[in-house]
Amino acid sequence: MRTKFWRYVLTGLAVLLALGAAGGYWLYAYAPYVAESTAGGAALSIGEPAPAFALPDKEGAVHKLSDFAGKTVVLEWTSPICEFTILKYKSGDVQSLQAKSAADGVVWLQISSAPKSNAAYLEGKSIDALISARGLTIQALLVDSTGSLGHAYGAKATPTVAIVDKSGKLAYWGGFDDSPFGDMGTAPHKYVSEALAAIVANKAPPVARARAYGCGIPYAG
Repeated sequence: MRTKFWRYVLTGLAVLLALGAAGGYWLYAYAPYVAESTAGGAALSIGEPAPAFALPDKEGAVHKLSDFAGKTVVLEWTSPICEFTILKYKSGDVQSLQAKSAADGVVWLQISSAPKSNAAYLEGKSIDALISARGLTIQALLVDSTGSLGHAYGAKATPTVAIVDKSGKLAYWGGFDDSPFGDMGTAPHKYVSEALAAIVANKAPPVARARAYGCGIPYAG
C-alpha cells in the first residue's frame, strides 16, 4: 500500500514538472505577446497624411517617405526572433504577397525598431541574412533603432503593417490577418492582402483598421 502511495506521489510530481516545463516554454516563446485593439496607433487617423520619415538601410542610405510620392507604400514592423513574425513567413504566403505587390508597383519597406542593446536589433550582414533566409521581396529594411518611426505610427508589436496610399495618406493600419497563431493563407480575413488589392485599384480597403498582434517591440528606454 505504501509503495502504491509513493508511486502516485511520484507520478503526480512528474505531471506537475511536465506542466511546469510546458508553461515555461510558453512564457519563453510567447511572453512578449501583445494584442493591440483597433485603437492601436490611435494618434493616426485613416485618411490623414502619413507621418514623414528618413531612415537608413543596411548600407546607411537614407530612405524618405517623400522618395515614394505617387506610390503605394507598405511599412511592416518586423523582428528576426519574434515567434509570431516567424510563423507568418513559414508558409510563403506573405512572400507571395510581397512579390505580387512589387509587380503592381508597390514599395514594401520593413522596419526594425529594436535598439542596439536588444537581441532583435538588425544591422549589416544580419539584415542580408534575414532577407535571404525568409525569401523577402522588399525595397529595403530600415533601421529605426531610436524607435522614432515606430512611435510615430503607433506600432507596439511585430508584425504591424501600415499602408500609405499614392496620395501619401494612411489607408490601412493593423495586423496581416485575424489568425495570430496561424499563417495568412488560412486566415479567415487576410486584411493586408485585401487592403492592398483595393488600394492598388484606387478603392477604399474593406477593413482599414484591424487588431495588430505579436511580440512587443522592445523600444529603447
